[in-house]
Amino acid sequence: MALTINDDYDGAILIVRPAGRLDTTTAKSLETHLSSHITDGQTQIVIDLAQVDYVSSYGLRVILIIAKKLMPHGQAFALCNLSENVHSVFEVSGFGKILKIKPSLGEAVSAVSTV
Repeated sequence: MALTINDDYDGAILIVRPAGRLDTTTAKSLETHLSSHITDGQTQIVIDLAQVDYVSSYGLRVILIIAKKLMPHGQAFALCNLSENVHSVFEVSGFGKILKIKPSLGEAVSAVSTV
């Protein structure tokens, strides 16, 4: 299944909405998409995972790469709307302790805008 990616903005905050599976065949497209925004100067990003039903270890790796690209400069990054299945992958992997994960888009946008 292909991954589709839609973008929105809430002020200066980029909201990225992938849909589908985030796995070894699709995660690279998300990495490329987000990296191009960062290269263009985007410093505040929220990834809304409401339409992602599966995340593999490669998908986790891509999200960590993006977070690391943003964090050293005090730039903001958050995830939101994780399904129970996806949330458990983040918790079991330990990523839930190192990334900002919020239950709703509004909370994620607030977390990013206060940085």
